[in-house]
Amino acid sequence: MDQYALGGSWLTEALNPSQYTYEVAPVFTVMEREIYAKMLGLIGFNDGEAIFVPGGSMGNMYAINVARYHKFPEVKTKGLYCLPKPLALFTSEKVGDRTALFISLH
Repeated sequence: MDQYALGGSWLTEALNPSQYTYEVAPVFTVMEREIYAKMLGLIGFNDGEAIFVPGGSMGNMYAINVARYHKFPEVKTKGLYCLPKPLALFTSEKVGDRTALFISLH
């Protein structure tokens, strides 16, 4: 057994817990909420919500889903086929079509 690998594994598991509930990771959950509050305050959203995402593509997918739900709340109960056809998504050439395909905008 490699002692360095074992030590690294223990350190990673101790400092990178699943943070989805307060019961599992109370300190990290409180820290995350404080970071959200500070970041939201910096941009003037004193009564907002936030989420950390693993990257820009995932952030774009969340944002487009939220925007679609805000504009068409019935999509949550009736599904994609209740939406007017066609919906358009305007992006730069660098974005690609991953996000559009992921949220069913063909």
